[in-house]
Amino acid sequence: MMKKIISIAICGALTFGLIGCESIIPNTNSTKQDSKQQEETSSNTNTVDGIKFTVNSVSKEPVKGDRTKDNVAAKNGEYFAKGSTNVKASDYEYIVIGLKIENTTNKAIALSKYGWSAEMKDGYKLKDNTISDDLKGQIASNNYVEGQVKVLAEKKLNVKEFKLKYNIIDYTNFDKMLSDAVSGKSESECKSKYPELFKENYAKLNIEVN
Repeated sequence: MMKKIISIAICGALTFGLIGCESIIPNTNSTKQDSKQQEETSSNTNTVDGIKFTVNSVSKEPVKGDRTKDNVAAKNGEYFAKGSTNVKASDYEYIVIGLKIENTTNKAIALSKYGWSAEMKDGYKLKDNTISDDLKGQIASNNYVEGQVKVLAEKKLNVKEFKLKYNIIDYTNFDKMLSDAVSGKSESECKSKYPELFKENYAKLNIEVN
């Protein structure tokens, strides 16, 4: 499975600059990491290892087109790029989740854009996510940040509920691991060299869309 994930990561790196590609996150069932401090107080609040995630708001936002079907730039075009394909903007929408993330520990932490993922109840993954700058930077000890995660969804999916997750691991070596994968290192070699990137330590939030 990881071989497939790393392959997707390579494609993402070369084609899309890795933005909003949930599939690039190292993920394995054989190396799960149980959180030492996990407390779920409600469907929209989750605390893991002293990091508290709270949903402040959930809303919808239209997708704006920026090109024609033939990929000609147009300020108010009907289409936009979804990966390597141009799709009709009116067929999609953003689900915008306003979040507050509190660091209640005595050490600064760093959030990564690679840690976020979204999945519907039936297992369907909403892979195109846009993370605001505040949610992919540092949080000082005993401090907090607020920002947004924008999840792209096709309207015909009629998304009413999904789970938003953040994997709380150390992403310091993620770019190095990706570079090694692009250079030809196997899944097992990457896993051996960067074991911290193959752990699972998720904060999970149930998102309800009205």
